[in-house]
Amino acid sequence: MASGSNPLRRTANVVDFVALSPKGAPLNDIAKALELPVSTVHRIVKSLVDIDYLVYDEDTKIYRLGSRLDRLFQLSLGLGSIAVLAAPSLKSLAEEFGEVAFIGRLCDRKVDVVALEMPLSREGTLVHPGHDLPLHATATGKALLAYQEKAFVDLVLASPLKRYLPGTLVDKRKLRSELTTVRQRGYAVHDAEYDEGVYALAVPVLSGRSQTAYAVAMVGFKDRMSKRASEAQIVQALSETSRQLSQSIARGVIRKEP
Repeated sequence: MASGSNPLRRTANVVDFVALSPKGAPLNDIAKALELPVSTVHRIVKSLVDIDYLVYDEDTKIYRLGSRLDRLFQLSLGLGSIAVLAAPSLKSLAEEFGEVAFIGRLCDRKVDVVALEMPLSREGTLVHPGHDLPLHATATGKALLAYQEKAFVDLVLASPLKRYLPGTLVDKRKLRSELTTVRQRGYAVHDAEYDEGVYALAVPVLSGRSQTAYAVAMVGFKDRMSKRASEAQIVQALSETSRQLSQSIARGVIRKEP
C-alpha cells in the first residue's frame, strides 16, 4: 500500500488505514502497511491526534479514529435519510405521549430541527420547537453541547449567554455543571428557560466514542406533560429511539444522500 510523496495523500492514507482497522492500529503496523518510515508516520499521527482526527490509547499503544472525525461523519449524513429512518419512532413517541417529538441537529452554534412528528389525536395546542434553537437554553441544545469537545464548549461560552426568561441559565460556571449532570444521567431538561410554560426532554444520539450531532426530544406544556407521563417514562422512550438511531449510524444504515 504505497503512499506516494504527497504529504496530504500520506496523511489521508494514515486516516484511511486506521479507519479500516476495527480495533485501531499501532504505529509500526501503520508504517509497515503504508511503506513509510516510522518517524514519518509518527509525525503524521501526532498532528492528527492534535486536531482530534485520531486518538491515542496510552495503555494499548493503539491509534483509533478521533471524535472530530466521528462528528464530521454524523454531520455529513443526509438529512432526508435520518428523517425517514426516525419517522416511525417519532410518530410512535408523539402518539404515546400526545406531544411533539423531534430530532435536533447541531448546526454551527445552534440547533436545527431536521425531523418532527405531531400526534394525530391532538388535545389542545401543541408546542412547535421552532428553528435555530440556542444551545444553552434548550433541552436539545444542552444534550448536544454536553457531548462536544471542550474547545467547542469554550467557544460557545466565550460570548455572553442571552437570557430569554428568568429561568434561563446564563451563569457559565453553573451551565458547565449542568452539562456534567447531562452526561451523568444521559438526558437534558428544559423547564421554562426559552419558552414560558414549556417543558422538554432530550437524549443525545451517541455513536461510539464520538461527540454527537443529533438528539431526540419531546416538547410540550409542562402541566399537560406531567399529567400524561413521568419524566422517567418519557426519557426511557426517548432513549430507546436514540439507541436505535445510534445502531443505524454505526451500521451505516444512514447514508449521505446522492
